[in-house]
Amino acid sequence: ERHIREHEEELVAACSQDAVKEALDAARVLREVYELWSAPNVRARMNARDRHMAERVRDLLGSHERVIVWTHNAHASRAVFYGGVTPLGALISDSAPSISVALYFGSGEYLLDPRARDEGDTRLVDTPPAGSLAETLSAVGVPAWMVDVRTGPIPPLFLVTPPVGHFENYTDSPSLLGAVDVMIYVDRVTPPALLAD
Repeated sequence: ERHIREHEEELVAACSQDAVKEALDAARVLREVYELWSAPNVRARMNARDRHMAERVRDLLGSHERVIVWTHNAHASRAVFYGGVTPLGALISDSAPSISVALYFGSGEYLLDPRARDEGDTRLVDTPPAGSLAETLSAVGVPAWMVDVRTGPIPPLFLVTPPVGHFENYTDSPSLLGAVDVMIYVDRVTPPALLAD
């Protein structure tokens, strides 16, 4: 990666700017894989993974006015988890104005890849964890729910039950307050209908 950057002008003259950009990207991926798998422990590997994701998001922010980043579980959080892993949400929060949104489902199914619909590549949404906000909302029949935790008011249920979904497995704090900005709950999710070509 460093060699390509040091000789970028010569390489562009010999091939093209696009070819050099692709070579830099490939070298970066190799560096990231090396950093990921040479990390001394799981926590260091997870920190490397989120740091690499943040670098990619910053690249996108440099060339686009707005970016939507769809990430899984605690990666969207602004709170440190696993006793020392700084997630993507925390790493990019200073790069640009951003809102961290946690989206949860009660039940249903989703597609792993919309192009794979014909192959039946759907997965069921797990039952909400016992004692979670999602379980409570599903039990009382709330079809959809949203709260902006930056402005409140925060429902009392937030303060006495574990966080929704998988977050209780990843965050060190007893609630999502400060970890995300907005929480959205949808009781029933179904795969989207594909648009005709």
